[in-house]
Amino acid sequence: MTTNIDSLYQEDWLIRKSLETIFLQSRLLLDNKFNHAFFTNKKIENNPESLNKLLCNNSSIHFLHQIHSKKVVNASQSNYQSIQRGDSLISDKHLQSLWIYTADCIPILLGDINRGNVAAIHSGWKGLAKNNIKSTITKLEDLGSNKKDLVVALGPAISKENYIVGEEVVSSIYESLEPNQYLETENILDRMTSLECLKINKDKTLAVDIRKAAQKQLIMEGLEESQISINKNCTFSEEKLFNSWRRDKTSSRQWSFIEAR
Repeated sequence: MTTNIDSLYQEDWLIRKSLETIFLQSRLLLDNKFNHAFFTNKKIENNPESLNKLLCNNSSIHFLHQIHSKKVVNASQSNYQSIQRGDSLISDKHLQSLWIYTADCIPILLGDINRGNVAAIHSGWKGLAKNNIKSTITKLEDLGSNKKDLVVALGPAISKENYIVGEEVVSSIYESLEPNQYLETENILDRMTSLECLKINKDKTLAVDIRKAAQKQLIMEGLEESQISINKNCTFSEEKLFNSWRRDKTSSRQWSFIEAR
């Protein structure tokens, strides 16, 4: 059965095919000269070394043992010889390719258009609740980046329609968006709905939009909407193109990377 890639089309995103591999690229990152890719489940081999050879020249490979945290790691500290635990990588040298794996969580790639530094974040609801986006941007600033010079792409993740969660998850994400506000649970649900991060279904189940929440966190950190590109593909519903933990309960993931200039 062939894979229909028409569903991947979005105006601000490109679909690429190389041999048996299909991946996505953000025009925002490409226009600012950042080599990157969000891979689908259509790939030759599911490891950074093989995928790196397709798109990168002499860049070193860096990845993490991901733990749903806000820990940020300098890329030089984590590679095949010593894999660190964390959920965000930041380049600290030229020509480093930073790799993260996801299967419903958001792969977030950031680039500094002035300095050429990059970052890669794995962020599900736990990462959002722990403000791992804020931690990453703070670390980039420590290395000399200015927020106005950042461009960000949020890749394929589970959609709001398919991400049904409990009240505790909604509350945890809400607290990351308005940390100084105390609301009762009912008011939190109303507020999250008004923020467009939550849909309350007719059966009273709660559907969360983690990419919208991530976008709001980025804006809270001082970025403009024009600095952020959001992919709309759903890892849960597009079974022929993406792995999904919630759908399949398997360890299969898709990789994403961004390369420091």
